Amino acid sequence: MTSRQAASAAAAWLLAFTTIAVSASAQTPPPPRRDTVRELHSLAPLETVVGRPTADLPGPSDDPRFAAAIAYGAHTDSDAVLVWQRGRLLLAHDYPGHGPDAQTWSASMEKTLIALLVGVAIDRGYIKSVDQPASTWLPEWKNDARAKITLRDLLTMSSGLEHPTFGSPKAAPLIMGPNMSPALLALEAAQPPGSAFDYNTSDAEIMMIVLERASHQRFADFLSGALWKPLSLADAQLSLDHLGGLPRPTIFARARDWLPIGELIYGHGAYHGRRIVSAAWIKAMTTPSPLNPNYGYFVWLGSPPGTERSYGPFVSFKAKHSAPYAASDVVYLDGYGGERVYIVPSRGLVIVRTGATRDDWDDAIIPNAVIEGLSSRA
Repeated sequence: MTSRQAASAAAAWLLAFTTIAVSASAQTPPPPRRDTVRELHSLAPLETVVGRPTADLPGPSDDPRFAAAIAYGAHTDSDAVLVWQRGRLLLAHDYPGHGPDAQTWSASMEKTLIALLVGVAIDRGYIKSVDQPASTWLPEWKNDARAKITLRDLLTMSSGLEHPTFGSPKAAPLIMGPNMSPALLALEAAQPPGSAFDYNTSDAEIMMIVLERASHQRFADFLSGALWKPLSLADAQLSLDHLGGLPRPTIFARARDWLPIGELIYGHGAYHGRRIVSAAWIKAMTTPSPLNPNYGYFVWLGSPPGTERSYGPFVSFKAKHSAPYAASDVVYLDGYGGERVYIVPSRGLVIVRTGATRDDWDDAIIPNAVIEGLSSRA
């Protein structure tokens, strides 16, 4: 990797995951170009999440009811926009240069996969409760203030761990470090756990370490057996800090393979009649946390107040939200810059958008356009 490539990759990871705190006076840099993100796919060590696809992918389709959603997808340089409702794929729109088999970059949507795996780990007895201290599996934390951090604190982004400022000595190993685990486990307690919401990607990365230690499996293998194969998804790729190391919190997967993830949440943990994770866990995941009514367990909930959605006090970037959702029960997976899976239980809907990262992404437009289009059917 050349120094120029490494610099581009580091910038992309930083922006995509909003892991590192930005000082109040700093300006948010522009989002990485799509080719920079795609470049990461070829540069980073990868680990396969083995799937088991059982059916041909549906081909492209269009529907005039979704013209506004398709147009916004084009405006935001999207790869695909998909609409599923109560067992039927209503729209599978692939934009020029992208087909059904194209793997796309998910950014932080993988965080919700981590939460689903915690539920599977509880179902299988690897973990007893989200109220167990994380130090049960992280002995590095047993003898200091971090011993009080629970799995619930990590899942709700309220661990209280420090959030290093970009440019500080602790920041670089968390962005593109070749061995992230020691840096993650060395983060200190900055405030009491459960006292404040702080969207800190380190919480999700630490939860991956917990899952590997609790399940005695590589994260990729656990994800494969618990979700990817049961949901009949195609092979996907995790990006690692080094060969055999810790995955970064993103995954390269087909846009169409995100639909079953949304269906699983809509189905209260069941998929095509098969129980994948308990209904109680999906309910817990999608229940507002005490510190942020728009956040559950690594998943976002409903309309934020106003026109912006905050990621907490240490992240300068805010998600745009020009209007409230047309339905009050929207659950969504959020990947930086517009990677999204929207689930609307009251309408039986799952909507997927993948594509270029956009700092001007508006969360309200596509789901509201889809709901309006379906309402105009009569």
